[in-house]
Amino acid sequence: MAMAGCFAGPMFNMLVGLGTALVIQTANIYPRAYQLNFHVGIMIAFVFLLLSLMGSLLVITWCRFRVPRFWGFCLSKAVRNRPNAYLFITGHAD
Repeated sequence: MAMAGCFAGPMFNMLVGLGTALVIQTANIYPRAYQLNFHVGIMIAFVFLLLSLMGSLLVITWCRFRVPRFWGFCLSKAVRNRPNAYLFITGHAD
């Protein structure tokens, strides 16, 4: 149950949050089609979510459904480095 919560929670939050915002925006401009603008930050968030969830699935399965300490450190380092990746990709470093 905990494994399902770890995987379903972040995905549910992202899909419901984006889905609600897109439905509201589409309802506001109803006769016209909604023009979806590409933003690098959204792509980085989705890639990070996909990699962290798939990596967790593999590591936890390989370690007999126990979360090893090193994986917790890897995930926390990835969370801390995500803003750096965004700045590197977009070129907004000061």
